[in-house]
Amino acid sequence: MAKLFERIDLTTLFQRALEYLGFLRVIIDVGSEEIRILEVIQFPGYFRVLSMKSEKVYDIERFSFFMERFLEKNKTHPLGRVTLTLSGTSVIPIFLSFPGIPREKIKSAILWEIEKNIPLPLEESYFSYRVVSSTVENGQTVWNVLAVIAKRDEVDRFVETFERMGILVENVFYLPINIISLVKGNSSDNALGYVYLSSNFIELYVMHRGKIISFSRYIGDFTKGINITIRNLKDYFAEFIKKRITFLERIIVIGKTTDAQDEIISSLFDSLNIVTLPLSDEDLQTGLKMSTMRDDFYDLVGFSYRPSIHLDISSRRNRENHRRDRLMRILVTGFLVLDVITAAILPFILYQNRSYAILTLARKGKPEEIRDAGLRQEVLKTMETLSNVMLVDAAKTQQNDLIRKINDIRSSGIESSTLHNVLSELAGIIPEDVWVNSLSIASDGAEMSGSALSSEGLERFVEDLVASRVLNSVVLRQAEYVKTGSEKSLKFTIGFGVNK
Repeated sequence: MAKLFERIDLTTLFQRALEYLGFLRVIIDVGSEEIRILEVIQFPGYFRVLSMKSEKVYDIERFSFFMERFLEKNKTHPLGRVTLTLSGTSVIPIFLSFPGIPREKIKSAILWEIEKNIPLPLEESYFSYRVVSSTVENGQTVWNVLAVIAKRDEVDRFVETFERMGILVENVFYLPINIISLVKGNSSDNALGYVYLSSNFIELYVMHRGKIISFSRYIGDFTKGINITIRNLKDYFAEFIKKRITFLERIIVIGKTTDAQDEIISSLFDSLNIVTLPLSDEDLQTGLKMSTMRDDFYDLVGFSYRPSIHLDISSRRNRENHRRDRLMRILVTGFLVLDVITAAILPFILYQNRSYAILTLARKGKPEEIRDAGLRQEVLKTMETLSNVMLVDAAKTQQNDLIRKINDIRSSGIESSTLHNVLSELAGIIPEDVWVNSLSIASDGAEMSGSALSSEGLERFVEDLVASRVLNSVVLRQAEYVKTGSEKSLKFTIGFGVNK
């Protein structure tokens, strides 16, 4: 057993587990001239870059050889799955706008436009597209679509290389556009422009409310200068301003070389009179700092932190493998969560079951039948506790009965005293021609009924009741003549309250 544990690298085992659960992500990017690998740990609310490595590739046709050697030298743990991104110039991004057509017809229009704009047959390529935004121009809704196209045989070669090494490729994405994932959105309702300068291409974006509303790309060798492309950058942003879709507040330049970046900033500011600034820590998403990144990894860090747009350009088989793998990870994660919950509450459940068993034995009251001395002792203690509880319950019952009897006696005393006071008062004020037949006293008031030989007698009686210091709220509720034989009498009902 000791030898078995010696063979197991616990750190590697832990890394593989994190990778399987999706918390440790490995992203490998294949560019026109270099391969890059980025490893990050990402939990909800936590993001950390573990390592970032890159290496020049001089012959992409020998990709398998270079990739095996690159991973052997730069990986930090045995890889089981990776996300593959492509940033080379062989991947073609296209920005399409469709004004005035129903959204459900966009798909057929996109396929026609893609076939018209790519230099290879559609069946020899992988492509992906997203409706990224909609704007209003000249009173019409314009659907903006971003599509990417890649050569099928090239993507298949990349994926097959990893499969031969026993590594699952989860997805294949077009990378550069995800550079905007680094940057915070605008707090105002204005648009922001972005210039992303790489060694062999420049991408331009205009973002509004977190969505891409304009995009363009220029290919070239920008390591020695960008004088030819400066005019294109000016024309791009000037054309957007002319459309008056929304106000362009400022432009952020993200570049790998400071000299080229400074040249773009100066030229755009002078020609457009718009605030143009380099990328700074204030522009980055919360949790990211420029000091923790290399400028040639901005796009990879942005993608791993929060992908802006998923444009998956892998094969259908690869996508299905990814779906199955993701489903398995969800199931495994669910079972792990249930296991953790079960492990957490299991001691409580066992304790409850034991407590219930002891309580059942104590209620039976036959501890002498229990052979286990420890269990018998616990049952005796429980029986003693139950006996004490029963004594307390009996005492509480007796106390409640006593309180109820005392309250009954008090209520009876109060009613008797009140009745005595009322009778004494009535005895002094009832006229000779008036008599009372019934009297009732309750907690919410009193009432009496009787007869009077004349209305004058009843009137004097009511006046005396009103003037009484014992009674209050005197109300004559009913008064009507009743004929008895040859004589008539006035039958009445009077309501009143009693002063305490």
